[in-house]
Amino acid sequence: MATLTQTQTSPQLSDATKIKPKENACTSNGSTLGPSNRSAPRKPLAPEKHPVPFEVAGDTDCLIPESVGLGIVKKHYQEQTLTRYFTLYAVGLFAFYYLQSPALRVLGLGLVFPGAGFTAIGTFRSTLAFLLSVIMVPVSLVTWFGIGFALFPVLVYFGSTIGAAYAVGDAPVIDRAGIVWAIVLPLAIYWTKSTAAKNNAIGFSKRSQRNKYVVQAVKDNVENATPAPAPGSRELDLKTLRFMQHIIERGLSDDYGYFDIIDQFREAAIRYQLYGLVDALAIFQTHYAPNFHGYISEACRNSLEKSLTKKVMNYWKWESMLGAFKLNDWDPIKKDNIMVSGYLAVAMGLYQSSSGDRRYLEKDCLEFVIDDGKHYKTDYRGLLQALENNWRENPFCLYPCEPKWTYTLCKINFYFSL
Repeated sequence: MATLTQTQTSPQLSDATKIKPKENACTSNGSTLGPSNRSAPRKPLAPEKHPVPFEVAGDTDCLIPESVGLGIVKKHYQEQTLTRYFTLYAVGLFAFYYLQSPALRVLGLGLVFPGAGFTAIGTFRSTLAFLLSVIMVPVSLVTWFGIGFALFPVLVYFGSTIGAAYAVGDAPVIDRAGIVWAIVLPLAIYWTKSTAAKNNAIGFSKRSQRNKYVVQAVKDNVENATPAPAPGSRELDLKTLRFMQHIIERGLSDDYGYFDIIDQFREAAIRYQLYGLVDALAIFQTHYAPNFHGYISEACRNSLEKSLTKKVMNYWKWESMLGAFKLNDWDPIKKDNIMVSGYLAVAMGLYQSSSGDRRYLEKDCLEFVIDDGKHYKTDYRGLLQALENNWRENPFCLYPCEPKWTYTLCKINFYFSL
C-alpha cells in the first residue's frame, strides 16, 4: 500500500499550484514592503506544562499475567483438529490394508497425507506427482494466507488423493508405503507438539524475566514523557504542507490516477489507501486546521464513499466464494472481514470527530457495491454493530481479517472505532 511520510521525496506539483516566495509583498494601498520593513514572523507559543494524560494506576497493572499464552480456546480447536485428522488417518490406513481394489487402497492412503497415495504406486510419474503434491501444500497455504482462498488447500488435499486413485489403474500397490506413513506421521505430529511445548516454556520464562523490570520501565516512561504542545503552537513546514496538498488532491480526485493499483487482496489494495487518506486528513484537521472544513471534508467524504464502489469492493465476491464458500451472500461486514468493517469504521469515526459531520449516522446511507446486483446497505452504527456482533460470536474474542484467518495485530486499531 502506498504511504506518505515526511521523509519521502516531496510530490511533484505543477507550476500553477506551486507557492513561489515573493521578494516584495503588496499592502492594501498598493505600496510594497521590502524585506527590511516586514513584520517579524510570529514565534510559536512555548509549550505549557500540561500533565501527562496517563498514569499507572497500580504497580501490577502492567505485569504480564500468568494466563497469557495458555491458549485454552486455541488448544480446544487444536484437539478437535487432531481428532478429525486421526479419524481420517485411521480410515485411510484401514482402507489401504483391508480393501481389495487398488484404486480404493490408494485413495485411502491419500487421506493420510496429500499425495501419499502416489507413493504406493511406485512409478516415475507417480513420484513426480507426489513431489508436486508436497510442493503444492505450502503454496496452497500461502495462497490462503495471502488472498483468503481457503478452498485451495482443500483442493490440493483431496485433488491429490483422487488423482492417485485414478492413476493407479491395475498396477500393483506397494504395501510398505502404508507402514512408512503410519510411522512417520505420528512421529511428525509428536515432534511438532514437543517443539511447541518447548517454545511455550521459553515464553513463560521470558514473561517472568520481563515482569521483573516492566513496572519500573513503565514508571520511567511516564515520568519522562514529553508534554503535549500548547494549543496553537504547532505549525506545518512547507514540505509537510506539500504532502498535505498532495493528499487532498488524491482525496478530491474522481478517478484512480493518484492511486497504486496492484491488487485488491493484500496491503496494496485501493481501500487501504483511501482509509489512510481519511485518517491523515482527519488528524491534520484536528490538530492544525480545526476551523477549516471546505475541501478537506470533501476529500474525506469522497474517499470514504469511493471505498464502497465495485472497483474497490469486488474482491470480496471472490473471497466469499473461494474462502467462505458463500455463493450468494457477499455482505462485506456481516461475517468476518474486519479489514473493511474495522478500517472503514475508524476512518469514518475520525472524520466525524474532526468535522462534526453526522451524515453517516443516517439509516442505510452507505451502500457497498460488490458486483452488479449485489448491493449491501448500512451506516456508521451498522458498522459498529457488525464489529460488536463478530467480536461476541467469535470464541477468540477476535475475528478474521480474511476468511478463516485471524491476525492479532490487525485488531488493535479497530477498538478505537468503538
